[in-house]
Amino acid sequence: MLPLSGHTPEALLASARAFRDHLTEHPGTDPADLLLTTALGRRHLEHRLVVTAEAGGKAAALDAFVRGAAGAYAHGVAGAAAGTGPVFLFTGQGSGYDGMGAALAGRFPVVARTLEECAGIHRDETGEEGFLDRLLGGADGGPAEGARSWDPEGARSWDPEGARLWDPEGARLWDTAFAQPALFALQVAQARLWRRFGVEPVAVAGHSAGEYAALCVAGALTLEDGLRLVCRRGRLMRDGTPAGGMLAVFAAEDVVRGLVTEVDGLELAVVNGPGQYVVGGPPEAVAAARARLAACGTPAESLPVDRAFHTALLDPVLADFRDACGKVRLRPTRTEFVSGPDGVRHPVGWLPDAEHLVRGTRRPVDFAAVLRTLERTPGRPVHLEIGPDAPLTGLVRRARPDTAAVPTQRRGDRGLGTLWAAVARLHCAGHRLDWAALLDGSDGRRIPLPPYPFQHRSYWTGPPPTPLADDRKTEDGMTEQAVLARVLALSARHLGYAPEEITAERTFVGLGADSLQLIGMVRQLEAEFGVEIGMREILEEAGTPRLAARLIAERTGRRAVPASADVTPDDEPVHITPDDEPVHITPDDEPVHVTPDEEPVYATRAEVEELARQIRQLAETQTRMLGQLSEAVALLAEGRKEVGG
Repeated sequence: MLPLSGHTPEALLASARAFRDHLTEHPGTDPADLLLTTALGRRHLEHRLVVTAEAGGKAAALDAFVRGAAGAYAHGVAGAAAGTGPVFLFTGQGSGYDGMGAALAGRFPVVARTLEECAGIHRDETGEEGFLDRLLGGADGGPAEGARSWDPEGARSWDPEGARLWDPEGARLWDTAFAQPALFALQVAQARLWRRFGVEPVAVAGHSAGEYAALCVAGALTLEDGLRLVCRRGRLMRDGTPAGGMLAVFAAEDVVRGLVTEVDGLELAVVNGPGQYVVGGPPEAVAAARARLAACGTPAESLPVDRAFHTALLDPVLADFRDACGKVRLRPTRTEFVSGPDGVRHPVGWLPDAEHLVRGTRRPVDFAAVLRTLERTPGRPVHLEIGPDAPLTGLVRRARPDTAAVPTQRRGDRGLGTLWAAVARLHCAGHRLDWAALLDGSDGRRIPLPPYPFQHRSYWTGPPPTPLADDRKTEDGMTEQAVLARVLALSARHLGYAPEEITAERTFVGLGADSLQLIGMVRQLEAEFGVEIGMREILEEAGTPRLAARLIAERTGRRAVPASADVTPDDEPVHITPDDEPVHITPDDEPVHVTPDEEPVYATRAEVEELARQIRQLAETQTRMLGQLSEAVALLAEGRKEVGG
């Protein structure tokens, strides 16, 4: 990473330009030296930029920022959220996969220690081995052998003998007795990592099973009590409830409620937002619901779970679960907690009880209500998703486009790129970060770098200069560039990315899009542009934002976007050159001489320009001297280090 900042947007732009030129001239600059010097050696001012490109791509990313193009960077203004913490959102069950803790545990000792601690508790509670192996296996960022792989086409069917979702490639689901404690362990480890980075949440909320890690992070449960309770909860659901399924439905509320009424055994389980619902029930009820929706062209998708959570199928185990909750010591929360079933905000000091946990298990999740409550959080903090993937990030960006949301981890990310992007976004929003903790273990040293670009302001008190005419013109109306810009914006919103992270040539599959996200995006494009777009076209013929925009343009009669077009938010700036020299108007084209008794005597423009030139020359000399002094201090410190070693 490379963090830069400025008191003004102009200063930040000038700093980015200076660092771009410096890195172009010094391509071998050590990234560790660069990060340590900028993160610990400089103040972090209001207007912020963090470059997240790899070592060899930082100059190109800075150039993209200078030109106003998309690139590997985040930028923003540290406003009302400055110095506060983000909201922690804890993912629910269904997003886990073998190896989901490998990258973080391999880099950060706090994560490795937490997962090892959880593995010991799980072994003691269940008598089962292999918990840690499954969390750390499959280090490629996807599921290891035995884990279920996501099918982007939605091509799965019901296995009538096992009464569970069946994937054509033979991969199996995580059973709920393992999935719940595995999710809990990873989420607590991620939260501890963020706290190691100096990030404390201003509020927490969990989606379904994610509430237990949220309660632990809020202080209501210890790690051991929380993991043991989640293990018992998972076993009760696996052994004491019949198999079931859940179906995500993208339709209006009246359509969903009508479906629940018409299909016997089907219940509303989750409200994620307008047009985004989840129903659940016995396998045959879910299959019937999906068939009805397919017949009328309503998009729906089966979820990767083996039980119908938040439905009557869980009733047989609620009494036993209440007894298990009663044996756990619950403590007052130390952080604001927003409840999943109703969106109620509980203040610091709230004491949850067994009835709250049982109610959250049985009642439908109302994540839309959670987001409405969080929208009233002072400072509009970033929503940081804690979990193995980014489903809640996408929900937040679709339901609240003006709310910044970032994930800690993405399923398709084999490294730590998603984590560093989240760090960059939090920093640019003004949330507090402990850069010394982030750099713990780094072997970087301070090096001479371009100084802060002070912005020289004019304090001229003489007659105002003659303004130049501005002949720029604008054109209104939808253009082919606007079609592509809209496709890029919707791609970012539905796929859970920031707008600047999406480029016209990246494939939807390469961006990690699944069929749920593509369906929502395609439906909105159809509604806005009045065209019909098939899912096969998006996957095969129009697999990038540029190709999708070209397809829409052709069907609406607009000219396709040229392949060589560069998309920027606005047209290139127009450089105005006046036809004539500035005119200095005086009564007879003669200088006006004013006596001291009448008006003060002003310096001539030539005199002022000469004085300004001399001041600039002096400032440049001082800057060079400061750079030489900084380099000398760095060399002296390095020499003392070698002598001391």
